[in-house]
Amino acid sequence: YGHIDTPVLGPVTRWLWDNGLPVVGQVLARDRPAYERLARSVRAFPHQRDFANLIRAAGFQLPGVGYELFEWGMMVAYIGTKPSA
Repeated sequence: YGHIDTPVLGPVTRWLWDNGLPVVGQVLARDRPAYERLARSVRAFPHQRDFANLIRAAGFQLPGVGYELFEWGMMVAYIGTKPSA
């Protein structure tokens, strides 16, 4: 999951992760704490730009920014190759 940077969609999405997802988890899975942990985990994951830099620091080569955003930035695919030794 990515960090959505748009001024309106970003805050709305963060609110839904923090408030809506635990309610859905309670209703559908009867496990609100698991969905609260999921929301915290998604929020704690580095911004896609920072994570791409971590991947580069680990020795991978990433073209361009190193990732592609889908669904207005909600989903991220990282693209990279590890050079031969």
